[in-house]
Amino acid sequence: MYLITKYEAGGDLAEYAEARGQEYLPEEQAKQIFLQMAVGIKDIHMEQVVHRDIKHKNIILSNKSETPKVKIADFGLACYLEDDECFQQETGTLGYKSPEMLLKQPSDFRSDVWSLGVILYQLLCGLMPFPGGDAR
Repeated sequence: MYLITKYEAGGDLAEYAEARGQEYLPEEQAKQIFLQMAVGIKDIHMEQVVHRDIKHKNIILSNKSETPKVKIADFGLACYLEDDECFQQETGTLGYKSPEMLLKQPSDFRSDVWSLGVILYQLLCGLMPFPGGDAR
């Protein structure tokens, strides 16, 4: 099986910041990128899909400009959930996992929202919010 997708010249979010020679982004630019990520997550959640691996490497940008379009990639760990359903598998990347996932407790759509918060922190501060989390 082959999957063919459109080439996005901006690379992933980590590459984007590195290419600009910055560890973090200006607040207005981080806000613009974050809002697009939040809308994308809201849209997949409306389709009853939880991503379970939201991280910098899975956020793809259309170009290297100040205002790139954002796309969410890598749905390899995603699953369908009904509104009242939970999952218990520990999946994803360590630094971006919600506390529930780390504690092997039932998790749901909110785990993606936690991961978005980790990314926002990283966009604004240039580092992970918790020690030991893999930034890549």
